[in-house]
Amino acid sequence: MWTAPATCLRAFRLQHIIGALLFLASIHFFLFSGYVSSSYIDPTARTSSISHQAGSGGGRVLVTGGGGSIGKHLVRRLLSGAVTVTILDTTFDQKDLKAIYSEFPFARELLHVKTGDVRDTNVLSDVMTSDVDGVIHLAAVSRVQWCLEDKVECSNVNEKGTDAVLHALRDLNRLDRGRRWFVLASSRSVHDAQTFPTTKDEPEATPTTNAYSASKLAAEKILETHIQLHAQDASGGKLYANALRLPNVYGDVFDHVDRLVPSIFTQALSHQTIQVVGGQQNLDLLYIDDCVDAFILAIKGLDTRSRRWSLFAPRTYLGILDVTSGNVDVSVAYLVDRIVRLTRSKSPIRIIPSGGSSNTFVSNVPEYEGTQSSAPRLSELEDAIPIDDGLLYLTQAYLARIEQALTDQINSACSQPARPVTDTDLLKLDDCTVHITVDVQGQSHALDNKDLGAFMMNEDFPPKPMKTFATRRESDGKTIVRIFGNAKKGNKHKRWLGVTLPITNDGVFQGELPGVVPDDVKANNTLVDWELDVNAEQGTVRLVLAGTDYQLHPVTPRGTINLVSRETNIWPFRIIPMCCKAPLPWPFIGDDPIDYMVEYQKYSTERPFLASPAKALCSRLQRARTKVRRDLSTLSVETFNEPRSHETSIPREWVDAYPAPCSNMCSLPTSSAQFDASSDPSGVPLSPQAVGDTEVRTPLVDMVVRSSWRGVIRPQALTVIDAGVIPRVYVGPFTPKDQEWRQNDTVGKTVHRLRPLNCFSADSSMELALLHMNVSVEESDYTFIPMHQGRDGATERLPRTYEFNIVNTPHFDPQRVIIPFTHDWGLCMAFDWQVWGMRAKKSGGAGKFDPYIRLTTAWTTMGDLNSPCYRPAQDVVMPPRGCLSPQLFELFGNISDVRPARDRRVLVTFKGNTWGTGAVVRKKIMCSRINEGGITNLPGRRLITTHPIAAVWGNYGGRPSYLAMLNDTIFCVHAIGVAGWAPRLTDALYAGCIPVIIGHTTQFPFYDMIDWGKISVRIETSEIHRIEEILVTRYTIEDVERLQANIMLVRDAFVYPLDDVSPDTFVEKMFHKRGPLFFALYSTRMRMLTKWPTDAVYDRP
Repeated sequence: MWTAPATCLRAFRLQHIIGALLFLASIHFFLFSGYVSSSYIDPTARTSSISHQAGSGGGRVLVTGGGGSIGKHLVRRLLSGAVTVTILDTTFDQKDLKAIYSEFPFARELLHVKTGDVRDTNVLSDVMTSDVDGVIHLAAVSRVQWCLEDKVECSNVNEKGTDAVLHALRDLNRLDRGRRWFVLASSRSVHDAQTFPTTKDEPEATPTTNAYSASKLAAEKILETHIQLHAQDASGGKLYANALRLPNVYGDVFDHVDRLVPSIFTQALSHQTIQVVGGQQNLDLLYIDDCVDAFILAIKGLDTRSRRWSLFAPRTYLGILDVTSGNVDVSVAYLVDRIVRLTRSKSPIRIIPSGGSSNTFVSNVPEYEGTQSSAPRLSELEDAIPIDDGLLYLTQAYLARIEQALTDQINSACSQPARPVTDTDLLKLDDCTVHITVDVQGQSHALDNKDLGAFMMNEDFPPKPMKTFATRRESDGKTIVRIFGNAKKGNKHKRWLGVTLPITNDGVFQGELPGVVPDDVKANNTLVDWELDVNAEQGTVRLVLAGTDYQLHPVTPRGTINLVSRETNIWPFRIIPMCCKAPLPWPFIGDDPIDYMVEYQKYSTERPFLASPAKALCSRLQRARTKVRRDLSTLSVETFNEPRSHETSIPREWVDAYPAPCSNMCSLPTSSAQFDASSDPSGVPLSPQAVGDTEVRTPLVDMVVRSSWRGVIRPQALTVIDAGVIPRVYVGPFTPKDQEWRQNDTVGKTVHRLRPLNCFSADSSMELALLHMNVSVEESDYTFIPMHQGRDGATERLPRTYEFNIVNTPHFDPQRVIIPFTHDWGLCMAFDWQVWGMRAKKSGGAGKFDPYIRLTTAWTTMGDLNSPCYRPAQDVVMPPRGCLSPQLFELFGNISDVRPARDRRVLVTFKGNTWGTGAVVRKKIMCSRINEGGITNLPGRRLITTHPIAAVWGNYGGRPSYLAMLNDTIFCVHAIGVAGWAPRLTDALYAGCIPVIIGHTTQFPFYDMIDWGKISVRIETSEIHRIEEILVTRYTIEDVERLQANIMLVRDAFVYPLDDVSPDTFVEKMFHKRGPLFFALYSTRMRMLTKWPTDAVYDRP
């Protein structure tokens, strides 16, 4: 319904009799159209009857902001009534335009889209054509958070934009003395936040509580002023206007995800945490179709008013109308419950207590309660869609959108048959570094000759590099390949994979796979040439002895190799190129089984030979689509009655605490990876950032000054931060034995100090800062138990200190314990060079340390999703303490010392060891694929810099040091090593080098607080061979500069103070200046407030 406040403005002060006539006319307006009854089984039946009456004058309707959520729905409704429409917006997605043309083929004749700003008078003169009958003004900064962060821009767009559009409309009316109408999209938030919507007893909008509301109220005043000016201008024709004060509008699947309803839906569909403030406040929620109805009815009424002849009819009119659905008793808690049930979600629920210390409007959930207005109702909106029906329709729309997205991805990635591998393709294996895996009883083994040069099948992963050389045989054009053993530089045992003649036992031999030393290659009794038969669908090959009918057949690990007939239906080898001299593409690239074994497994120690990331992705896409279709087919009003899971405060009892280590695609794909949704790197310029007095103004400094750190923080985290409540942490005592160690032992006395190597003292920095904050045990929420991992005796010190605190800490609560872990594998409390060994050691739990860490909140530097050593729902990822911190502060302490991205000469670099889990990935990265001048000539290049740029791999490119290299490089690759984290990442961030994240194996420091999509870029492991091309074609220099500025805004979160600063300075840097402790505490607060759905009956393997 609509409610009409008693504030309807009148253009002229009339005599009482004329006022009475106008009052009757206004009542006629409110009751103008016939009543349309609907049960809302099919909402389109109702809306179409209204849409065909819109625009009855036959003129054009200008819709500013027509590319927004309401605008796109409104434009479609107008087009359905054959209304001619002009859209003016700063952007309009071409996909949306194509969708409109597909839905309304005649729209190509009726619809005109103009890209531009409503404040641009030239643009307005272009769209204010003589056939315009009216304007729907939607263009605005419509998100409360944006207005809070940039009040100037908010005011400029919402107020000056409105003024500019009205000026242009007034000028148009002067030209032809026309009769036109204007509808302003205002907001119910112009009323006092605690008491809106207003009733007829409270006619005036009261002082507003935030910048957004203030700008909307100001826009109404501007409209009122223009109406008054129009009334005084006899040459100005007629102008009739409404301001529609809208409540919370929902129902569009493309709406901003940080708004209330979309934020709940997107989190619920991906089983991620749903966060709200308060929860008990009531809302007035208006379905998008009802919102469009309100605009259509306003247009009809104004159009009718403008054409009505009356002796006393005024030339102007302004009606300010509150729009309400009647759903004013919908609490936030009710909304969450209904959405969770409809989506069958496993989402944890986090409720932020209202009434925090912040005075700003910080939540997606406004702190107001809707009230039922007693003002007159507009009969046609009395059938507004009930909240349950609207949520059901929206769930259907979301699921349909996901189904279509999955179908598109399946068609793109999974529908093409495998391309045959030709002899020409195989020739590209000449002078290639490869790794070779062997099928032994269905499991992958590495082909290796690491010891005395004899080839063998090895269970040690990752596989060692080998070399292949390929030639074309003159007699038949067949490609012949030679395989050279261990390609590591300096290895003295280099052998060819070959067979020594004669072959015994009628063509079959037993024993280890032979190797032939280089000096014997030309001997008459050796064969080292292999023909490759290729199974393109599997990506596997046979190794056939050239000129024979025999192929190699591995049988047992480290044991038997047979020669069997070429006709035997086996395909026991996979050859994966890591770096080749030939131009891309190389055969078998992009579907590496090692990528699957690293990235797609978590606890499993299986290493399936036919593992394929590409096929696994397709399988998951197809399973996800099947699930979505099942959910769609079973979705009904009965879904509301399905039971919800019980809730617990223990993260590890969450029903989804141990999901497969794939993306949410395993269940429902609405984000890119578990707990790690990517985002647009571009940031909205926010309120100014303070910089030091010593800063020299550079382009980077200027961009930082114009921006705010808040724009780099995830919306949920920002809400928690603005509430201003952190957990109070008491530092638990050591045992007397360990206290003596800290005071007197050489290592113990220096445990908090930086070392030249192996710097594991992030835990000590956290401990010192918490000690300086001086929280007593009586007032604490958590107990911090120091352990000093990576230093002498840590494995014994942890249980000893924990048990000591149980006895000596009053009211000790295992759920309120923080333990820091700073070594390679974190809370696994063990070491291995690669993830497969760690899975074998720790698969299924943390062994003897489980009683101490089971319920603990771990502050850990290790966030690997592919290992059993990290619990995303429970643990906080913190940065390591870099050994190079003193040099970083000296060289880059001021932002002006950081070279702006456009002035850097290196596009991308990586230099690192090639051991551990990531050995294969690192070798692929450090392959010189493009010559020095090749980047400049890459087709589709968008990244244009001041200087020519090159990729530098494995060295410093002539620069004197590692840090000098960082300061001259735009992108720094971060690749998994032994584990997923390394201090190199924090070095790069502080020096302004944008991290390139490879794959999805790791969550990085404070991923739940800081939006890593705004400070890094990500490429898939299958795209490594195209890394240079991707970086220069995906990103512009403006994208890069925004990313670099975003990094500067939050870089202090990743570094720790030096050893010798004062206690006050230590706390200042660690907390008050948003250092690591600041984010660790707020991240812990988020977990503290979260409830986890759990199974009523525990039944997990």
